[in-house]
Amino acid sequence: MEFIIKNAGTITVSVILIAIIAFIIIRLIKNKKAGKCHCGCSTCPHSCLHEKNVSNKNKIPVNKNKK
Repeated sequence: MEFIIKNAGTITVSVILIAIIAFIIIRLIKNKKAGKCHCGCSTCPHSCLHEKNVSNKNKIPVNKNKK
């Protein structure tokens, strides 16, 4: 019991941090199951990936083997 009394502040802060991290993880899992994007995109469920693919299609491939 003496250990708990001496470390009450540390234990309290640890419990609060664990609760916050658990909340964030649960929210991320629920958002993923609902098809929501983690970065806040609103156009489509996978718009984060879509934007990356569109920007890569417009780039011209570079051939490094040219002499």
